[in-house]
Amino acid sequence: MAPPSLLTQFEAWDTYKGANIAADGPLNTASTQIKKDLKSALSSASKVRQTQTRHVFRSWKHGLESGQKDAAAPLLLAFLLAHQYDATTDFKASVLKETDARLLRDIAPFAKAYGFDLHLAYTTYTQAGVLTLDEYSRTKGVAKRNVLDRFGLQGDEDDLSDYDFDGDDYDVDPNVAEIDEVDETYIEFPGVFSLNGTPMEIFGYFVDELEAETDGDPNLVFVNENISDCVNGKEADYIRTAEFDRTDEDSGMLCRTYRRCALIITPKKSDSVRFTVDFRICEKALKTLQSSSSKAPIRVEDQMRLVLIVLLRQFTALPLTSIAPGKFSPTENKVEALFARVVKVLRACAVRWKKVDLFVDLLKACGDRPLALVGIDELVSAYSLFAWSDLQAAYTDALLKSSSSALRNQLVQRLLAAATKRGDSGVVSWCQSQSGQMGPVTDTVPQPQPPPPVVRKKRPSEGGASSSTGAAKKHRTS
Repeated sequence: MAPPSLLTQFEAWDTYKGANIAADGPLNTASTQIKKDLKSALSSASKVRQTQTRHVFRSWKHGLESGQKDAAAPLLLAFLLAHQYDATTDFKASVLKETDARLLRDIAPFAKAYGFDLHLAYTTYTQAGVLTLDEYSRTKGVAKRNVLDRFGLQGDEDDLSDYDFDGDDYDVDPNVAEIDEVDETYIEFPGVFSLNGTPMEIFGYFVDELEAETDGDPNLVFVNENISDCVNGKEADYIRTAEFDRTDEDSGMLCRTYRRCALIITPKKSDSVRFTVDFRICEKALKTLQSSSSKAPIRVEDQMRLVLIVLLRQFTALPLTSIAPGKFSPTENKVEALFARVVKVLRACAVRWKKVDLFVDLLKACGDRPLALVGIDELVSAYSLFAWSDLQAAYTDALLKSSSSALRNQLVQRLLAAATKRGDSGVVSWCQSQSGQMGPVTDTVPQPQPPPPVVRKKRPSEGGASSSTGAAKKHRTS
């Protein structure tokens, strides 16, 4: 098993460097069967495993950049993990066991180096179809009293002991019932997590197509095992749930779902498969930190702080039209208000905990709007609270990124006045230098504008279904 310290470094995925690729030579013969060759590489002896895995990831990157499709440039691949993990105890890199830990250790350096992201996930495989109650009655010994009465069947209590009655309905146990004929199969990713355990959402047109009912291969994206093998596998390998929905007098829809844990690999820059922080955990993080009065962050507060930083960094880096596709994302007219809440809470925590690194992370996470989101007053106050040596690089970067000349000028002039009053020659010199580099003010302080409306793409599986198909969809995970 990989040492916990080695796995923990993968949890800081944004700063993790990955394998050294500076010495890569020309890619003479690229792999065109990424899924097959990746499985082969990771099954190889340790002496050649790294070389072959490196080659597959180089080839995968090459396939994507050269516009290839399908086997030469898959949009998502997944490895089914050998163990089950519970999100309530943190589903993250450092909790992976044995072969799962080795898998991450072998993949992570090359995935990071060649521009791929890794996520942990719960993935489900569902079979759905009609259950005929007469057939269930014959095979499982279940019947209705009115059926017995209709045919004049008589018997004492012992004669009827094999039957299970529930008024006028069948008492169907979905865990022992069998589907007459499977009509639908589909896979979903009901829970996705970054390597540090932050709950995420996965979305994009490829995910919509993948999660739709499929007449094709449900095992398309799985590298090491077929997820459909859960049906005949050992119960220790998966978590199974079943639901029955009666649709008429004689039948109903039976859905049986098998859940496995997985490691997902996706290209980092892809519009087809995208990730965002699950906004349900965002609300929890805000409430946790708003109600805190601690002088130093406890473990859960540090986790929630990271959730908000990741969220802010993701959404300020995207166009506003990309903000609302997630199932749990806020409506478009609430995005600016959410940004303001996140910044306010993180700013207050940085001050209360006296953590300059949190304040710097907040500035960096604000993208090209650090001055507008954090606020000029708060930036000047931070100069009085924290050492200038810890702030200077971040403030210089914030001035370069800010698109508002009015705000840039305000910050420099306010800092210059504060530094002059304190006799801080170093900051005075910095302000004079920045002032000399700035041109004339060409704008006023910008006011927040609501983002344009966003219409989330309708899933292929939504709408226009038959009654049996509609009943099956009721049981999909949200």
